[in-house]
Amino acid sequence: MVRLILAVVIVIASSCVGWSLSARLTKRYTTLQDYELTLERALTRLNCTADRLCVVFSDNPMGYCFVGSRGFDEQWKELASRYQSILTAEDMTMLCAFAGVLGEGDIEAQLSAVRMYLSLIQDHKKQAQAELEQKSKLYRTLAFSAGMTVALFLI
Repeated sequence: MVRLILAVVIVIASSCVGWSLSARLTKRYTTLQDYELTLERALTRLNCTADRLCVVFSDNPMGYCFVGSRGFDEQWKELASRYQSILTAEDMTMLCAFAGVLGEGDIEAQLSAVRMYLSLIQDHKKQAQAELEQKSKLYRTLAFSAGMTVALFLI
């Protein structure tokens, strides 16, 4: 009886691990969507007004409040670090590099930088979507199968 209970617990635990890994892929995709939306809004605001970067980026779906008294690059990197456990190292490198590029040059240079990084984020988002479609079900199925295998050996 104890072995049966232990086997059920192992199957449930391994399934939870699979769902957790699958959820991480979904979170990466939605986070990149949020960054894409943030850059699209910033692009529109930069085209309409030549306001400070903290004001331009204050309208973001992540709920981050950019403060005018601190540097934009520092705050952008702080925002990116919130998602370090979700995003890949490549995503993080790209997002942190964006902070260093923006703010230098005239408005046209800034618009060009936002467009370039918007394109990069869209590429990363496509990659995340493909990864989500390929690996999400795999993680759930593999984790459940591993739990079932261990449970069968236990019984």
